[in-house]
Amino acid sequence: MKYTLLRHATALLDYSRRRFLVDPVLGGMPAPGAEPDFRAPITPLPENAWDVINQTDALLVSHLHFDHFDEAASRSLPKSLPVLGQPEDVAPLRDHGFEFVTGIAQTTSAGDITVIRTIARHGHGEAASVFAPASGFVLHTPGEPTVYLVGDSVWCDEVEEAIQAYKPDVIILNGGAAHARGMGPITMDVDDLIRVRKTTEAEIVIVHLDAFGHMTQSREFIAEALQQAGLRDAFHIPADGESLTFTAPSSK
Repeated sequence: MKYTLLRHATALLDYSRRRFLVDPVLGGMPAPGAEPDFRAPITPLPENAWDVINQTDALLVSHLHFDHFDEAASRSLPKSLPVLGQPEDVAPLRDHGFEFVTGIAQTTSAGDITVIRTIARHGHGEAASVFAPASGFVLHTPGEPTVYLVGDSVWCDEVEEAIQAYKPDVIILNGGAAHARGMGPITMDVDDLIRVRKTTEAEIVIVHLDAFGHMTQSREFIAEALQQAGLRDAFHIPADGESLTFTAPSSK
């Protein structure tokens, strides 16, 4: 598999001859001097972004918050692309014009790929209800590493149970310790990232960083904190536009 981070959680996942565009947010930055917009990205897409996006075979949408699906994606992407997401988002995605939307209650197939929806707990306490529903996905097929895209979640029983149940080889974590409405963190902070590391020997990739104003822990902060904990080499923290390649363990 190859995972190409574009920005934030937007990425192209090359997996068993399929190319999934994950959580497409394709809008540009505000014009210089424009009034600040909390919902607008504060970093640009990489220069090669549309070369990558144009390779898409299907969309994988974890939820419809502004930093995971935007109007630019709705306008720009072909409406004939298959879309996989959570059941609650089927009607809104169809309202955006997408013709082939599958709401995954538990499991579905995309060719030879099994796609399993997992629960993402998008914050602690009240926040978990306010920002629900959110989902993650596990993808599995022979000859590829099993990959778990955790989605917008803090460390919680559901994430730990998914790791134990599916034994992923690669885990994509949404970090940044996002804060919203004074109820943060609503995505993983450094302590959560370390908790994940303690439960698994999987390759771990940290994304969902720096691109929106509600992120409170930057790439630099996370890298330094992990360095101080003696764990920097235990995580991948890709730059926007960077690709990472992983192969299935020989035992699978």
